[in-house]
Amino acid sequence: MKRLHTQFTCRIFGGGLKIALFLSFLLPYGVFAEIDSVRPGRLTIGSRHSESDQQFLTDAWMTIWHDHQFLLAGNLRGGFGERNTQQLSGGLALRYLARDENWIFGVNAFGDRARVASGNRFHQVGGGVEVLSRWLDLRMNYYYPLTDPRCVDESSVWQDGTACRRGVRQRMLIHAYEEAIEGADAEIGVWIPWVDAVAPTAFYVGYARFSPEHTETLDGFQGRMESRLHPNLTVDAIWYENRDVQRSDYYAGIRVDVPLDFWNGWRNKQPQQGGVRHRLNESVQREWMIHSSRVVDGVVHGVDEIEDRRRPVPPPEEPIPNCFLDSEGEVVCE
Repeated sequence: MKRLHTQFTCRIFGGGLKIALFLSFLLPYGVFAEIDSVRPGRLTIGSRHSESDQQFLTDAWMTIWHDHQFLLAGNLRGGFGERNTQQLSGGLALRYLARDENWIFGVNAFGDRARVASGNRFHQVGGGVEVLSRWLDLRMNYYYPLTDPRCVDESSVWQDGTACRRGVRQRMLIHAYEEAIEGADAEIGVWIPWVDAVAPTAFYVGYARFSPEHTETLDGFQGRMESRLHPNLTVDAIWYENRDVQRSDYYAGIRVDVPLDFWNGWRNKQPQQGGVRHRLNESVQREWMIHSSRVVDGVVHGVDEIEDRRRPVPPPEEPIPNCFLDSEGEVVCE
C-alpha cells in the first residue's frame, strides 16, 4: 500500500512539474529581472534522480521586508523521496547588498522535520552564511539534531561460551537504533564568464563532514554544477566522493521557477551585465534531507550454566560386594 501511495504521489508531482515547466516559458522572469525593487516571491518545483532514488522538491521564497540594501525573506521547503522519505523545512534569510552592488552577504537559520525510510521522525536546526557575487560564490551550512536516537529493530540471540572455566549459555539482546547526525558542509563556486549571457553556469567544489555519536564519521568531497538554461529553468548535478554521505554517488535534477508577480509584464531573457541585485531573490542552498545513521549494540540479558568444567566429573561408584565363606570353605559373593 505504501508503494502504491508513493507511486501515485510521484505521478501527481511529476504532472505538476510538467505544467510548471510549460508555464515557466510563458511567465515573467522572477529571478534575474532588471528591477529597482525586490520581487515579492517565487515558487520552485523540481526533482532529482540517482541510480537508487528519486526525490521531488518544492521551494517557496517570500519577501517579508526590504529596503535598498537589506532583504529579509522566508523560505519554506518540502520534499519526498521514493523510499517514502519526507521533509519539511522553514527558515529566514537576511541578505545585505554592498553599496557597489557587486557583493551580497547573507545569514540564514532553519528548522527541519523529516520522516526517514525506517518510519522514524527527526528534528534538527541549522544555520548558514553565504557570500554571492557575479563570478564567485561561497556557502557554509551547519546542522544540529534535536531528536534522540530512535529504535529501529530489536532481536535476541542465544550464544554458548565459557566463563570462569564454566560452560554457559547467554541470551544477547540486539538493538538497532537510528540517529540524526550533526554536521556541516561548505562549497565554493565560480560562474563561467563566456556563457553568462546565454545560460549562466557555475561549477562548485565542496566538502561535507557529518559526525554520528556512535559510528564512524561520514565525510568527503563533492562537486556540483548548475546551469540556468532559461530564466525560469535550472538543471544541476552533484557528485559525492563518499556515497555514504547521501547513500548515493550522484544526483541529477531540474528546477522550474514560477514567479509570484505575474502582473509585471512578460520577460524572457537573461540579466544584463552589471551588479548582483537580482540574486537577492535566490533561495538558500543547503541540504534537502536530514542525514541519519544506524547504530547496533548488544546487551547480555541472562546467563544459564550448562555444566561445571573446573574439575572432572568422577565415574559412578560400583556397589561393594557381600562376600562370605560357604560350608565347603569357598568364598561366595552376592
